[in-house]
Amino acid sequence: MTMSPARTPHIARQLRRGGVLLAAAALALGLSGCGASTPEPAASPAGAAPAAPVEMRVGAEPGAAGVPDVEIYADYACHWCAAMDIAVSDYLDRAVADDAISLRYHPVAILGGADSLSRNGVAVAGCVADADVTAFPAFHNAMFHAQDPDNMRDIPVSEMLTFAENAGVLDMDGVRSCVQAGTYLPWAEAQAELARTQPLPGTGSPLKSVPTILVNGEAYSGSPLEVNELRAFIESHAS
Repeated sequence: MTMSPARTPHIARQLRRGGVLLAAAALALGLSGCGASTPEPAASPAGAAPAAPVEMRVGAEPGAAGVPDVEIYADYACHWCAAMDIAVSDYLDRAVADDAISLRYHPVAILGGADSLSRNGVAVAGCVADADVTAFPAFHNAMFHAQDPDNMRDIPVSEMLTFAENAGVLDMDGVRSCVQAGTYLPWAEAQAELARTQPLPGTGSPLKSVPTILVNGEAYSGSPLEVNELRAFIESHAS
């Protein structure tokens, strides 16, 4: 996906400077996010719901007393998602390691159809999570940290498999078999359709843009690039 200069506030340069300064209009997720505006992917075959991978959740057990439940919806082809992950992943990783949050990832292919980075990324993510959900965050982060948010590129499946191996997944034979069989391609399509058409839990509306962050079901409306702002929002839901 290519970004025009008019839309892109030179995200990567701002991140490298250490202080992201965005125009006020860009701070709202509904404006700064990547919208679901591309053609629908091909429909999955009729019949039973496609097989789903394990829940992509790490950190504390969901529902633990005083622990915020954080959910992140992101598309691997989204430049704002890449910028957000680069900005906040260290904080989220520490919070997970400390069991300070329960974090669930929702990779969703709302930006592309068949053979796209969006769809293939979600399908490979499902295989990685099934093989080793504890290694999933490192894989997820690698998918974004390999990008320049100002100049997004395609990532071939072979490189995604390298990310999985570097993340520490031990059963790489299983991941490769899963990917080669296209095990989670139908699920990737189905998840995208659900996200576009069905209300997200606790929000009352479908996914309109990515990244979207929910904490205890409440949508975060601040800057996705300001880690201190996000931390404050998450910690305000600890009780």
